[in-house]
Amino acid sequence: DDDDFDGDDDDDDDPDNEITVEGMDQEDDDDDDNGGKERLKAAFNAEYDAEKAAREGGNKKKKGGRRDDDGEGGVTTYYDQVKREMEQQATLNEEAFKEASIEEKLMHLGCAPGLYVRIELHAVPCEFILHFKKNHPVVLGALLPSEHTKGLLQVRVKKHRWHAKILKTNDPIIISLGWRRFQSLPIYSILDRNETRMRFLKYTPEHMHCIGTFYGPLTMPNIGFCAFQRAGSGQASFRICATGVVLEQGKSFTIVKKLKLTGAPYKIHKNTAFIRNMFSSSLEAAKFVGAAIKTVSGIRGQIKKPVTNSGTASSGGAGPDGAYRATFEDRIKMSDIVFLRTWTRVEPERFYNPVTSLLEKSHDSWNGVRTIRDIRRQDRIPIPTRKDSEYKPIQRSAVKFAPLRIPKKILAELPFKSKPKLERKHKNKTMEQRRKVVMEPQEKKAYSLIQALNTLRNERAKTRKIAETERKMKRDKRLAKENEKLELKRKEKRKARYVSQANEKAKRQRMAEKRSKGGRSTDD
Repeated sequence: DDDDFDGDDDDDDDPDNEITVEGMDQEDDDDDDNGGKERLKAAFNAEYDAEKAAREGGNKKKKGGRRDDDGEGGVTTYYDQVKREMEQQATLNEEAFKEASIEEKLMHLGCAPGLYVRIELHAVPCEFILHFKKNHPVVLGALLPSEHTKGLLQVRVKKHRWHAKILKTNDPIIISLGWRRFQSLPIYSILDRNETRMRFLKYTPEHMHCIGTFYGPLTMPNIGFCAFQRAGSGQASFRICATGVVLEQGKSFTIVKKLKLTGAPYKIHKNTAFIRNMFSSSLEAAKFVGAAIKTVSGIRGQIKKPVTNSGTASSGGAGPDGAYRATFEDRIKMSDIVFLRTWTRVEPERFYNPVTSLLEKSHDSWNGVRTIRDIRRQDRIPIPTRKDSEYKPIQRSAVKFAPLRIPKKILAELPFKSKPKLERKHKNKTMEQRRKVVMEPQEKKAYSLIQALNTLRNERAKTRKIAETERKMKRDKRLAKENEKLELKRKEKRKARYVSQANEKAKRQRMAEKRSKGGRSTDD
């Protein structure tokens, strides 16, 4: 049997196979010794445990841990390392300032946890002292050096589900972010599906997140915040209007909204037209060279070149400032309106108003910037209306198309089915229209007979219709009486059923009371 484990096998290069071979050989040699198997098992377990400990140590080392230097093979994390260093530093400080006075310890080491301290604040408004309330706690905090500067913040915000109304862009809201509460004017936007632009939103979505951009103190990302519309607690509805988290901070963010520019042609030559009243200057028109334009009728075109005032009027070069030359798929009309769909940037207002409610006599009486709705409601200002925005009845004049004129040469070559079959409208009546028809005596008799038959048929149809109407009315009356009788019967049946159900219910209650009384008397 030893020939199966000779040294020429290909699997002997594996160390596990070598152990197995040695174990098998030793098991064959010491077949009667029971302690051999136990020694082999102990050696295998020791080697396996060592490999497992090495793997776990390597994984923890990748996560930030390190091995101890004492050689015991334990693993410590970064937290344990920092904690050990702090303990060592505390021991050194205690030994160094063992004989120092309390003033020296406070100067070099600071205040230890658990000490009562007195803090002196400078440049505090007098209103804070006058309107200070002992039952209103004041919390002191510190700011990082980077948080003293102000800039634009981009946050992910969502309207709170319990807030009654959606939020409007540039409406002031009070933001509680970190140690600060301030009022700002946010702009809401959303990322397009193709993630190419940040599109402006007039209102927040109903049940989804959007992006908000406002001016305020710079804050680190992933810091949460909540927003209010009013600082006082007298609001009847739910106070928190939105919640979110800070995403990014920067000097500027690109937010765009749709812009539609319109113009009208003032000169047309085949598929080329000169458009005006769309741009205010030739420089502005030059920025849109190559842009796609379209008419209301659906003819597409492209801006080619701005028009300069130095050109000749006959070639269309001379024109108002901002005019340009464009080409279209087809010839357009002078009555067409040409429009250009583009995007324009929206800049957030750099407004920052800290909440100073602690300086008021009543902490709920602080009023910041009011919304447009509140201003109109409190000052009774009507909503402004534009005449151009009002709906008016559309009155379009009928378009008169020129008649189709086919050259005689082409008309002669056309097949018969393609030639026009309609005759021209004559000013005077034709011979067929002017002639009078004189009937023969037999024709007169036939015509009078047909008229009499038609008269009889019409009279019979009229009589039949009147009779059918009367019959229908009688039938409706009969059905109404029958339905009334059926409803009375149904009502009586329902009443009888309800009475029987009530009697059965009362009978069951009486039986239950008798049983309960009988059970009590038996117990007595």
